[in-house]
Amino acid sequence: MKWVCFCILLFTQVASGQELLVVRGDGNYSPYEMEQDGTLTGFHIELLKVVAKQLDINLIFQSLPWKRALAMVENGTADAISYAGESAARKEYIVFTKGNELSWVIMDLVILKKRRNEIIAGDEGLASLAKYQFGQMIGYSYGEEYDNANLKKKIFNKTEQLVGMLRNERIDIAIVNRYEFKDKAFNKNPESEKLVLLGKVIEIAAFIGFSKKRGHYKLSKKFAKALENYKQSKAFIALQKKFDARYK
Repeated sequence: MKWVCFCILLFTQVASGQELLVVRGDGNYSPYEMEQDGTLTGFHIELLKVVAKQLDINLIFQSLPWKRALAMVENGTADAISYAGESAARKEYIVFTKGNELSWVIMDLVILKKRRNEIIAGDEGLASLAKYQFGQMIGYSYGEEYDNANLKKKIFNKTEQLVGMLRNERIDIAIVNRYEFKDKAFNKNPESEKLVLLGKVIEIAAFIGFSKKRGHYKLSKKFAKALENYKQSKAFIALQKKFDARYK
């Protein structure tokens, strides 16, 4: 009996003070996730820290190239991933639980300003742009409409490569996270003024997703419940105001 009680106590101690590794993309997505003076901050980061603290969980964040971050969640070397959009492929290895939405990602179609009278999105949506060459980031999901669309798609490892190819007219349309596009570090190139938003917006929920390999099904539900409760509080509204961020 003493041995059984000791095991239960030990499990409780491990569960209630656990440390979780959360990976993320290494870009700046102000005001949601960004580096400031060498410190990772932003609306998502502070939101996750607050909820984790309520659950007596310590989060350790690591910024990595996006494809590597996804691979770490898939193979179980990371517990969770931030700023992840849901897709059929990712659902194979990530637990997406309703309530764990951090915000809604806005992806914009970007073109050269000089071509804005030529490249126009019609009533058919993305289908009206099928003759153009799209550029996208490797490992990204842009929602079912785009992911399943029959379009000419070229894959890039870095946003700088993607936009560089757009500037050099090697692709016609680049899909870029709006907050990364507006970030001053992204726009340090003087040729940024040559780019313009097409007007077609792709909006998808951004989650904190938990690793299936790590077996974090119950944890995902527990986190979602705490996150949902926090979203109903005045503190959540204050956090949005602090970062000038929107939830939805």
